[in-house]
Amino acid sequence: VDRRAFQFRAPRRYEVASLHEPNRASQLCLKRVVGLPGERVAVRDGDVYINSQISRKGLAEQQAVALLVFDNAYRPDAASPAQARWQPDDGASRWRAAGSEFSSAADSDAASPARAAMRLAADDWLSYRHLVRVGDREEFVESPVLDTQGYNQTRPIVDPHAVSDLALSLEVEAERPGMVYLRARGGLGDFVCAIDVTTGACELRSEDQTLESRSGAALADGRMHALYFSLIDRQVLLAIDGRVVIEHALDEQSSDADASVLSVSGATRPFAIASDCPALRIASLKVVRDVYYTPVGGATNSPSANAETELAEDEFYVLSDNSRLGFDSRYAGFGPAAPFNLFVGKPLTAYSRSPRSPGWRGGIQVPAVWRIRYIR
Repeated sequence: VDRRAFQFRAPRRYEVASLHEPNRASQLCLKRVVGLPGERVAVRDGDVYINSQISRKGLAEQQAVALLVFDNAYRPDAASPAQARWQPDDGASRWRAAGSEFSSAADSDAASPARAAMRLAADDWLSYRHLVRVGDREEFVESPVLDTQGYNQTRPIVDPHAVSDLALSLEVEAERPGMVYLRARGGLGDFVCAIDVTTGACELRSEDQTLESRSGAALADGRMHALYFSLIDRQVLLAIDGRVVIEHALDEQSSDADASVLSVSGATRPFAIASDCPALRIASLKVVRDVYYTPVGGATNSPSANAETELAEDEFYVLSDNSRLGFDSRYAGFGPAAPFNLFVGKPLTAYSRSPRSPGWRGGIQVPAVWRIRYIR
């Protein structure tokens, strides 16, 4: 922990901080700062609201709090009853799987201007299907993404929530002209981002309406380029090689996708990819989700779930990345506000002890350097 970090400045929004728990000064904890002095903070439908407006995270903040949903590098083996999660929608698809990667061999005239201007309905979609196992049976069904984590299995989940704040990350390699289409579907609509790999022109569409047109980097150079496409905090975001190209805010409105999974019919296929590029290669496919901050006090429509906390001029509102188990400002027993004088500093790295060597009788254990991880 860098104990000098907050000597000359205050903690920033979405920054991780080390502090004493407000009601247990002897207990140090790590929390993420979301509310700043003088603001009114509320947690509704899994999102943070500041002064009655949703708090939208930028690219760096989204990636810092992202929770892994599926990594295509870890696919079920041939003996598993689970199906592949990434599959073409059309049986006559040009998409071909090669290990954890996909390639698309388009027609020779597919990259013509007339082909690029065709409606997306004619494109060949490679879709992500979210699968969950049914109890202990060898059966998998399509389901919305839920706010559950494997490392929380000791805590029964009786009220899972469907998470519509999702992001897709991948790498693409293109050598010839054409278009790449990224599609995101959630409770707020169906959004398609069209990317011209030759010019870098990017266009965000929804229901045949163009929402944004921006210029990005050209991708048709035979090298791998990283794409990040998210529908998080009622905002559509596209980044290419770590640079934000499109950042389009959506109307703040409630949606069925934010309700309990028991009453939701949210999308089980939130992302899809299409392209007319000859010899396009896709790798490093990952689907991640935002933190869904569970309500305090039971139902999401209860008074305590929608209540605002008004911060004084020296108070902060902090939350846990592990929302279901973390004790933070959502709970009256925590504070709920954290005064500035409780902050210790900024955590930099997390590490584990190294295992003791055979025959070692001393009690000294040094940090395992190979397991040190930087905290974002």
